[in-house]
Amino acid sequence: MEWLKKLDPYWCENTDDALYIGAKVGLCELLLSGATTVADESFIPNTSNFDSSIRAAQELGIRFHVMRGFVEFGGGDPMLEDVDTSLADCKRLIETYHDPKRFSMMRIGIGPATFFVNSKESFIESAKLARSYENVLLLAR
Repeated sequence: MEWLKKLDPYWCENTDDALYIGAKVGLCELLLSGATTVADESFIPNTSNFDSSIRAAQELGIRFHVMRGFVEFGGGDPMLEDVDTSLADCKRLIETYHDPKRFSMMRIGIGPATFFVNSKESFIESAKLARSYENVLLLAR
C-alpha cells in the first residue's frame, strides 16, 4: 500500500472549489445512472471537503449519507489528524447538517479509517459520539 501513501500530499492540496466541482460531477453521473441515494466516506483532513460535497448534494437534491473519517497514524503525514480534532469536526458536521428523520436527505456518520491507522480509543470515542445523536452511524472497518 506504499503507492497509496504517495497520493496523500495531492489529496490534501485539493481546494474547496475543486472538491465541490468533483463532488458535483460525480453526483451528477450517479443521478444520470439512476441513483437516488449516495453514501460517501472521506478522511482528507480538510474540513471544507465535507462541506463542499454536502453543498453539491443539497444543490442537486440527491439523498446523501456522508461518513466523516480520519487517519490517526500510519498514513502519510499530510493525512494524519488527531482524534480530538477529528471528532470535533464530526460533531460540527452532525450539528450543522445531520437530519435524523426517516427518509431524510442528509445524514452524517463517523468513520475512523481502520484498525491499523487508528487506535482502539479512537473507535471507542467515535462510538460514544455516534450514540449521543439520533441516527448517526459508525462505519468501522
